[in-house]
Amino acid sequence: MIKSKINPLIVFQWLLRSFKACKYKGSAASQSYLRYFYRGSWATAYPETTGYIIETLYAYEDYVLSSKNDKFIADYQRLISKYKPNSGQSIALESAEWICDLQFPNGALPGGKDKKSESAFNTGMMLFGLMQVYKKEKNIRCFEVAKKATIWLSSIIDADGDFTNASYTDNYTPSYYTRILWGMAIVNQSMNDENVAKAIKRAFIFFQKRQLPNGAFQHWGFEPQLAAHTHTIAYTLRGLLESSQLFHDDSYLQSAQNLALNLIETYKKDNRQLAGRYDTAWFGDHTYICITGHAQVSFCLFRLYEITQNTEYQIVAKEIFSTIANIQTRNGAIAGSKPFSGAYLPYHYPNWAAKFWLDAFMKYEQYR
Repeated sequence: MIKSKINPLIVFQWLLRSFKACKYKGSAASQSYLRYFYRGSWATAYPETTGYIIETLYAYEDYVLSSKNDKFIADYQRLISKYKPNSGQSIALESAEWICDLQFPNGALPGGKDKKSESAFNTGMMLFGLMQVYKKEKNIRCFEVAKKATIWLSSIIDADGDFTNASYTDNYTPSYYTRILWGMAIVNQSMNDENVAKAIKRAFIFFQKRQLPNGAFQHWGFEPQLAAHTHTIAYTLRGLLESSQLFHDDSYLQSAQNLALNLIETYKKDNRQLAGRYDTAWFGDHTYICITGHAQVSFCLFRLYEITQNTEYQIVAKEIFSTIANIQTRNGAIAGSKPFSGAYLPYHYPNWAAKFWLDAFMKYEQYR
């Protein structure tokens, strides 16, 4: 039963519209009324974020059906019927098959919106959706593509645990690549490939060496030496904490908690306000908030509460989400930053903001 005035259905509908805008061949990267006029304000489909949005499509369906609220279920089913691909398949399956068609012969999947270049991070993010479709729909092709992609990712991890190529920025391996390792670990649960497992563990050692005594990670932003949006900080955190559960490795969890507890300490010192980005000394930029990062940090703290039963994680997770609970526009879009002109994707409504908001909302409702 939905007891909150927050309306997640309009955010979910906006996500469905992002798929329809691309004829269900992926989800549009973003919506902007200042750009993309020829596409009706929608950008082209983005393989990376489509990959992990697929997870949220399934999670939201489970959430709706578990609510046992007849009106809520009826409204959800109405939307699913309205936004059904012409093929008759689900949006998740249609989009996963589109991702499969993008795979390069060596197993890599593409980066960016041009879909022409190999990308380690984007490949890792698409693993999540492929594996969900494999598990939910018994689609063997999705598993084979995910398996081949995981083997390719393993091949570009060197003996020291560093990624050797296919980076967003040349000669730069950001620490938020821990999220790639989590995706690889999910696939390897079904592959059980010893070489893949060894590559993942080498890479975790590489990234853990970057953690500073204050919990921050060197190179956790998009560019070397720059402060990190909370978006990539949360990527780093989530990769560690989820992999700690898959590998039953307390050192990963300790790294995650070291990061999270220092973030919470900083949050408290700043009058319980989460900045838009932080440098490695935890100096925050409070001129904006990264809405995506707020949602992700909230979700990660809820997950840490589930794992550790430390109630402080739950308290702060609720507080952080409450600040963005009603931030969506009337049509359900969620901006990159608040204010709209802020430093993270100004004047855009990215599809991953809606995805991570929905993920956090569902956790928030679970612990209300």
